[in-house]
Amino acid sequence: AVAIAEMSTNYPAKDKSPEERAAARSELARDAERARELGMRGKWVGHPGQVATVAEVFRPDAEAIARAERRVRAFRDAEQRGLGALMIEGRMADRATDGVDRATLLLAGAMGLVARERLAEFGLDPTSRT
Repeated sequence: AVAIAEMSTNYPAKDKSPEERAAARSELARDAERARELGMRGKWVGHPGQVATVAEVFRPDAEAIARAERRVRAFRDAEQRGLGALMIEGRMADRATDGVDRATLLLAGAMGLVARERLAEFGLDPTSRT
């Protein structure tokens, strides 16, 4: 019981005061931001009231989506020319960085920020688990 109580300390549960719920959301947002800064693409939540906060922190902005699209196009064109790595916008790009960019686009698609048809232009299937 102590473990469960401790784990749920920062849940924005209904039995908490408005101040306690706000503090819980704030701590959750800071934790999610820290995870994002460390390169994570998402965060587990333990309470439905946490979903919106975490989704907002990990939501790619318009510039991140545009950058991912440019980089995926450039890498696809480079691969068609037989290249495995290249410089894109002053940074090295290869299959691994292409995977990160594609993951950004899939996340944006899952959040309704990129249309399915646009994802298909990049050969991305939002229903695929690979």
